[in-house]
Amino acid sequence: METNQETIERSTKSKVYKGLSSQTLIVVAKGVLEISVFALMSRLLTPEDFGFYAVIVAVTSVFQCLTEAGLGSAVIQRNDASKEYISTALGLSALLGTIFMLLLIVLAKPLSMLMGQGVELVKSFRLMSATLLLCSVNSVARAMFMRTLDFLKFGMCEIFGYVISSAIGIVLAIKGYGVDAIIASAIANSVLMTCILFGVKKMWPNLTIHKAYIKDIMSYGGWLTGSVIVRRITTELDKLILTRWIPIASIGAYNRPSTFISRISDQVNGVFDTVLFPILSSFKDDTSKLSSSFLKAISLVSLFSMIMGAGFCLSSELIIDIFFGPDWKWLTTIFRVLSISVLFLAYSRIGDCFFRSLGWVKSYFYIRVVVCVFTLVCIYIGCYYDILGVAIGVVISRIFDSVVKITYLAYKTSVKLTDVIKSMLASTWVTILLAAIFYLVVKNVNYGEYIGILGFCTIGLFMLTCLPKLFGAEYYDNVYLVIKAKIYSLRNTNKS
Repeated sequence: METNQETIERSTKSKVYKGLSSQTLIVVAKGVLEISVFALMSRLLTPEDFGFYAVIVAVTSVFQCLTEAGLGSAVIQRNDASKEYISTALGLSALLGTIFMLLLIVLAKPLSMLMGQGVELVKSFRLMSATLLLCSVNSVARAMFMRTLDFLKFGMCEIFGYVISSAIGIVLAIKGYGVDAIIASAIANSVLMTCILFGVKKMWPNLTIHKAYIKDIMSYGGWLTGSVIVRRITTELDKLILTRWIPIASIGAYNRPSTFISRISDQVNGVFDTVLFPILSSFKDDTSKLSSSFLKAISLVSLFSMIMGAGFCLSSELIIDIFFGPDWKWLTTIFRVLSISVLFLAYSRIGDCFFRSLGWVKSYFYIRVVVCVFTLVCIYIGCYYDILGVAIGVVISRIFDSVVKITYLAYKTSVKLTDVIKSMLASTWVTILLAAIFYLVVKNVNYGEYIGILGFCTIGLFMLTCLPKLFGAEYYDNVYLVIKAKIYSLRNTNKS
């Protein structure tokens, strides 16, 4: 007879697997779209256009962190969020969004001067300020989808908004609008997502602020906002400070592989983050569950991120040729260096998820500050060796970031570091071995990249399906057996 506890655990596992499968489908679909748009825009715009946009995003994303203020996350993290609590979060979001939108409009000229671009970016900053208000308001609507675990529905909304806004950007790029084409696409996406999310969720934007909830929301959101701001500054630090030392065209060139790798990595890591956040929040006081979840998350994210990073490294020249164009081939070495950081971006994202869902936002903030300072030092030293040195500095800083977070979380969840390392290695040693073998092929054989990536994918897929235990118990128990059971279930259903 199944106990109540077993029923709850089975229900939680079912939600996790359903969420992961839904998110995976969305990520694959969106990833294909993003790569296609990326390839088109790389051929339509110049390195200078991408350089200007990189600087614009680096600045406006910091403002966006201030406007959202962690209010959407506060709604997800609170198990008993009432209508009044949600309306207060929404009202505060609208208020902060308006304040920082106006602030960016006023500061557009001095910010453009600070970035070393004269008055070149004033109009762009003012146009992008509209996204601050829109993204702030729809952050609460996004949170409502996450609370109810409507991952598939939310993903479909994202895809619809992305397709329409990207089409607008591509048309404007063809007509020669340069960087304004990307800005128009970003604004269109913000408008569409705000309308779609509130419409699909059937939420009327009630902006009533209830005093009783302000302190609770701002206390959680305040520390989280500080952490997110520092994280955003750390992420964009290379673009923020390079404008003083490196030509805008070089920043645009560096931003191509950096954005490509980060965007794909973020999409994959977002599958785990989006699903785990509301689930972890529901049992944040259960130490044994947290310890088990931490090791499982580390093991699974290690496996998939190591495969992705190895694939990027082996096929770097091929990717640049297809998605960037032949004129960008000189970025191959930088692409390979940055591909090393894929695994550590995944560890960092999982760490962020645990900090937010468990409410450890104060510690999260302090760790973020330390990492930001370390990143600044790495990039500053790297600048002396041009953008390749910057890429190496960024990779070193991401390794440091993930090591600090994983170590702290292991201590807080009562998990031994040796167990964490075992979880990492159990799911990655085979991938490392295969990648090393095929990398030798890439270097020493004609058409090596084609042979290397084809062999890596073919043998890797064979081993994942036929020799699953080689990739660790977590993959075998939580992915392989689940997928196998689903396939048998579908087969039996079709037969009947």
